[in-house]
Amino acid sequence: MIVWNLICPKCGKRLRYKVDVCPCMASEVELPNCPDCGEKMVHDYTSLKGRRRIRRG
Repeated sequence: MIVWNLICPKCGKRLRYKVDVCPCMASEVELPNCPDCGEKMVHDYTSLKGRRRIRRG
């Protein structure tokens, strides 16, 4: 089971997406479209806190 926090780049809607796959197959999973505007969802890295925060430089 993998849980991703997704966000729509167009309208900003956040979604928690659960997938029941092996972690080695995570790259094969198709991300869903936004239920409001239909745009392809992307990973939400802004919600990570503490040591897990990804530093963009």
